[in-house]
Amino acid sequence: MSDAPSRDIPGSPPSPIELGNAGWSILHSAAAVYPYKPTKEQKEAMKGFIYGWSHVYACNWCAYHMRRYVAEHPPVVDDKISVSRYICAFHNNVNEHVGNPTYSCDPDVLLRRWHPGYPNNMADHPSMEERVAAEEKKDGRGKAEPGELGPDPNRR
Repeated sequence: MSDAPSRDIPGSPPSPIELGNAGWSILHSAAAVYPYKPTKEQKEAMKGFIYGWSHVYACNWCAYHMRRYVAEHPPVVDDKISVSRYICAFHNNVNEHVGNPTYSCDPDVLLRRWHPGYPNNMADHPSMEERVAAEEKKDGRGKAEPGELGPDPNRR
């Protein structure tokens, strides 16, 4: 057996439905883990993520509608609750257009569904940077390895 990489990757391109399901999972999950008290940098990053997504999304028709939605409804990225509601309202808008059911945008409903640490591990701190710095300080080596930080506190 050769160590050379295979020339073919199994599978086929995702359908618009598969893209939609994956895309909404990413958007809702990103909103759910967004901080309660984001920094200016985090707010700019989330806003850029949403705008950027509308320009690179792999379904051209969907991306066009996404750009129209965000132009008419600029992203609200003040905190975890506001961005989660924004993504939910956006998703419900799409669902209405394609004849799918809409869902509650109640923050507790959204976070229960999308946050991996719901309900007990949803704090903004410690961030991954803070966890790595603490581990590096603790062992004096100046570099923490991936497995040394223990389980991610935001995982169920």
